[in-house]
Amino acid sequence: SAVVAMTITLAAVFAPLAFTGGLTGALFREFAVTLAGSVVISGVVALTITPMMSARILRAGSHSRFQRIVDSTFGRVENIYERLVSGSLKY
Repeated sequence: SAVVAMTITLAAVFAPLAFTGGLTGALFREFAVTLAGSVVISGVVALTITPMMSARILRAGSHSRFQRIVDSTFGRVENIYERLVSGSLKY
């Protein structure tokens, strides 16, 4: 999937910085390890915890008043965005 490809690509880009020698390696080692590790953890969370939480929180059925307000507001924002993108593409 796209999440797996993105996770592997980003980790593969930043991981080699951890093995760079000299002054560059000394400066970027912690940055590379932190970034590659956080990308891998983010990918695991995106594939495991997020779907489980969504299934538990987003129940089918009647929505609260707050949910209806949020949905209608998001729908209006989406329509405005769609008109702006369509207009800019026609231009």
